[in-house]
Amino acid sequence: MNIDLYKTNGTSPPRSDDTNHVRRQRTCKRLLSYIYLSPKARTRKEIFNNVFGRTQDISILLQNLCSNGELVREGTGVKGDPFKYKMPIVEPVESVFMEDDEVLI
Repeated sequence: MNIDLYKTNGTSPPRSDDTNHVRRQRTCKRLLSYIYLSPKARTRKEIFNNVFGRTQDISILLQNLCSNGELVREGTGVKGDPFKYKMPIVEPVESVFMEDDEVLI
């Protein structure tokens, strides 16, 4: 999984041993794990309260993960209808069967 952690500020990615880069990668893994294991979509407040990491990193990750299609954002972001984040629903692929040298889908 390659997430562009630097998309919003235009900086180039640092070397892989850079502590900021490592910190953001770990935060990204925690964030995706939390959302994946959640039975429902989660608000930003719930995410900030339950995912260990810097608020700024989490905000950037949420924006980038939604842009990349790895998360889905629901809601309008106003009082009473906050943004909520969840994993996208992936449609199952139909089975492929071989019948007389033909591929059926």
